[in-house]
Amino acid sequence: MMKRFFNIYKDNNYIKINLLFFKLTIKNNKYIIKKLENEINNYKERNYSILKEIKEFVSKYNLHTNKIIFFDTDIEISKYIINYFPNSKIIKGDFHFNILNNNINDIIDILTAKIIVTSSESSIFNYLFEDQILINIWHASGAFKRFGKHSKSYNNTKVNKNHYVITSSEKIIPFYAEAFELPKDNIIPLGQIRTDIFFNKIYLEELKKNFFNKYPNLRNKKIYLYVPTFREKNNNIISFFNFDLFKLSRLMNKDEVFLYKLHPAVINIIDSNNTNTITNLKEINNNILDMSNEDIMSLLVVSDVILTDYSSAFMEGLLLNKPCVFTSNDIDEYERGFYINYRKDLPGEIVESNKAKTLLTSLRKASINHKNYEKFKEYHLGSCDGHSIERVVNFIKTFIDNN
Repeated sequence: MMKRFFNIYKDNNYIKINLLFFKLTIKNNKYIIKKLENEINNYKERNYSILKEIKEFVSKYNLHTNKIIFFDTDIEISKYIINYFPNSKIIKGDFHFNILNNNINDIIDILTAKIIVTSSESSIFNYLFEDQILINIWHASGAFKRFGKHSKSYNNTKVNKNHYVITSSEKIIPFYAEAFELPKDNIIPLGQIRTDIFFNKIYLEELKKNFFNKYPNLRNKKIYLYVPTFREKNNNIISFFNFDLFKLSRLMNKDEVFLYKLHPAVINIIDSNNTNTITNLKEINNNILDMSNEDIMSLLVVSDVILTDYSSAFMEGLLLNKPCVFTSNDIDEYERGFYINYRKDLPGEIVESNKAKTLLTSLRKASINHKNYEKFKEYHLGSCDGHSIERVVNFIKTFIDNN
């Protein structure tokens, strides 16, 4: 059943690997269907061994190239710098990148590329060759929530001397080095590339103009932006907000609006289930609105106050001098943990009550403590100065020039 074999041939230093399967007539044959299900399960278990076989073919026929691959996850890091590398390729993927769910030619491209640029982690990186360059422009700014080796869900990714991570500040290098199990010299503080737009006043005005042209009813409103962190399902519901949304909607003035943007991973779950009832957030009365499909950078620009629980999205809002409020009524149960002292170090008020009136009061009076803001920004975002893209592009090009 499901017998596979490789048809291998070499043509101009390129190998084509075809996974072929015998066709089965399964109509009205439960036995064959059951056998097929068992074979598929076995096939999944053999995924990693098959990847190793592919890697052996790549090595045997010396198929390494000078290609640059942008491995894009939910965070599309490529859109900021791909124009500087016209001959590169974008491959969409996630942590569970494997031969069942992804194009085998993409896998071969990754294993034969000279440079892979990403913003997250993926199991496919375990199969890179020692001389391949992996540059991770980490998707989160600063050192806020624990990740990598420091998280409970850590799945060890094999690293090598050619694995580099780009960070938003020099002062957070020790956290990243330990989290990725890399030498400190491999953590490069070049800044977060998507923050460059915050230093371009003309571009910021263009973002505002486009947003309010699309949502004219939000002009002249005080905008509270809620950006929650990713959370797992609990009884088939992803719970974010421990406040009475209907009461919050009733309490807000006509010139106030509450926008929320879900984490990209949650949006994927919603899309895959084809329903928006998975979360406890909902649009209400035209003053609580779902902006999950809008770009986070545009939302940060137009917002007046940023509200979050444990999302690092607020970090970039600091570069725009946006007041921040933090809601953390489950902080004692939050399993990820933090690199900072949550109650002492955050640059904004923490609301631990679950009363809508209390939250709204905090949002209305939110302000900037310049001393705390500047100290926090310098520590976590010290390399974000509007020139991060230039530095990152030059860093990538050094590996091309040294070929």
